[in-house]
Amino acid sequence: MHLLNSKCRTRNESTRLVWRFVGEEIPGLEPKIREIFSRRGAYRRWKNFLEGNDLLDKWHTFENEATRRGTPCSTSFDSGWSPRV
Repeated sequence: MHLLNSKCRTRNESTRLVWRFVGEEIPGLEPKIREIFSRRGAYRRWKNFLEGNDLLDKWHTFENEATRRGTPCSTSFDSGWSPRV
């Protein structure tokens, strides 16, 4: 089970996909996700967060759909939302 999309070239691109997921699927949790990604080991904490909140299947569906659309690491935020870092 992996969290980084194999079509993404860099960890930064994978992080953008995470922020798209947060903005579209779990808005309001940005502060918690920002905390998760604020230091080393972020993807382990991300996986733990997803599993602990019964979101891992939803994440994989989102990730697979992004890959199917051919934009697995898109930097566009269709909703106009973007993370504050």
